[in-house]
Amino acid sequence: MAAGVVQIDVNRVGTSRLYLGMKRIAFVAITLFALAGCVSGEAAESGRGENSASEFTSPSPSSESADAPSDAWAGEVLPDSTWTKTVTLKQAKKAGVPQAEVASNFGEDGVMPLTFVFEGDSWAIMVVNDDGAAEPGDLGTLTYDDQGRLVTTSNSEGCPGCVITLRWKVVRDTLTIATVEKSGDPLEKLILSGQWERTS
Repeated sequence: MAAGVVQIDVNRVGTSRLYLGMKRIAFVAITLFALAGCVSGEAAESGRGENSASEFTSPSPSSESADAPSDAWAGEVLPDSTWTKTVTLKQAKKAGVPQAEVASNFGEDGVMPLTFVFEGDSWAIMVVNDDGAAEPGDLGTLTYDDQGRLVTTSNSEGCPGCVITLRWKVVRDTLTIATVEKSGDPLEKLILSGQWERTS
């Protein structure tokens, strides 16, 4: 599947793979994902139900999804889909996110609404700013390892080629993610890990 082109004119802060100050990101152009209509009704329906992979459950050798896994994995994969969750200021402080990062990532409302989009072999995390506009936080390509774990590679200008492996499972309309590596970045773990609810 051919990937689109995303150009982002921002700089990363520190060692985080995800952009810091994401609620204030300005982007030049995004053609990889359109949050509305990026999933056909047929693909969305084929991915509904209970899909799982990795250490969370025993994966099945077959999948109803039309998405093709890598050569290393012949089990179920994530369908083209969109997922959302909201990270709060309270959660960030509890997770040990440094105050400087808290100030740059959470607006006056103290929440960070996130959208995780999967399309073929591409992914993107979008951040909804205080004005209600979705802005790219990170994006890249994905594949699966021989355990069915999701291997994401960032194509962002701030950390090109950065790789994070994720354990995942889908039960009905809930995607649960856990990071495999210990990055030492509490904000990154807070953003990626946990439960995401399907919107399409």
